[in-house]
Amino acid sequence: LTGHTTNGSIKGEMKNGAVKVSTTNGSIDIGLRTAQSTRPLRLETTNGSIRLAIGQLNGNSIDASTTHGSITLRLPSPINARLHASTSFGGIGTDILLARVEEQSKRKLDGEFGQGGPEVNLSSTTGRIKIERY
Repeated sequence: LTGHTTNGSIKGEMKNGAVKVSTTNGSIDIGLRTAQSTRPLRLETTNGSIRLAIGQLNGNSIDASTTHGSITLRLPSPINARLHASTSFGGIGTDILLARVEEQSKRKLDGEFGQGGPEVNLSSTTGRIKIERY
């Protein structure tokens, strides 16, 4: 799924594939049962929230960023990935236990799920970041 809009939201449910979407004024809501092998997943908005639910990753990196909105990421468990999450004015929470924590504060969380692996980069300026089990 590839898409861009200036004033509108992006929503989709996919059986398998890759994601590269962006919007300026709108939210992003994507459900993906199986990510295409090693293809990066990219989601970006300026004024809106991001929700990404993934049933199965295949060596995929994830980049999700918003300026004014929250991020909710639902990941399969178990998972092997390196997490970098930051927010300026929100909090960060995860339901999935990190095997190793490199840095943890109210506004930043860096560490590894499982054995580490592809990068999961989550960034919000004014919103909360939440990582949940799929």
